[in-house]
Amino acid sequence: MQHNNSTNSGFTLIELMVTIALAAIILTQAVPSFNSLVQNNRLISQKNEFISTLNLARSEALKRGTRVTVCASTDQATCDTADWEQGWIVFSDRDADSVLDSGTGACLATEDCLIRVSGGLSEGNTLKAKKSGAPALIGSIQYTPRGAVDSAVTFTFCDKRGAAHARATNINNLGRAISASDSGADGIVNDVDGNNVSCSS
Repeated sequence: MQHNNSTNSGFTLIELMVTIALAAIILTQAVPSFNSLVQNNRLISQKNEFISTLNLARSEALKRGTRVTVCASTDQATCDTADWEQGWIVFSDRDADSVLDSGTGACLATEDCLIRVSGGLSEGNTLKAKKSGAPALIGSIQYTPRGAVDSAVTFTFCDKRGAAHARATNINNLGRAISASDSGADGIVNDVDGNNVSCSS
């Protein structure tokens, strides 16, 4: 006669409850950190995409020997807002009036030419621009044929967390785009004038 000496192995109810409790603790700690990481990466990605747009505009101004305008646009065809998060366009602007004049569409040397179109930012993030020393928001920036700008500008990217997590790009008078940094110890990056950026209008 044979006896089956094998025993059943598995979790007891207490072990299962302890495992679930530990998993819940780990998740409550990890999820906020992961969400913050996603939000930070989104802001950085959006800022980098915009910097590439500004670098393109500067390069095109130098190459074409004419002014190039970058402006906020809700319809991706005209400069019609100061809310950059809704989208923007880049175009050669021969008469420097910040208006994309109609032409043949062939981008002839004698006419304005649409260079790039962007649909804007996602997830409700905002993008605002201010000139050095001026409190009012601006809806466009213009590069001269030498790649410079008429006034230094700060572009500030924000999400719902506010200025403490904002990212910014400063454009100096030579037209160079520089990632903003924090010169103090408060964790808020600074604009071209050395002040903390703001996420409010």
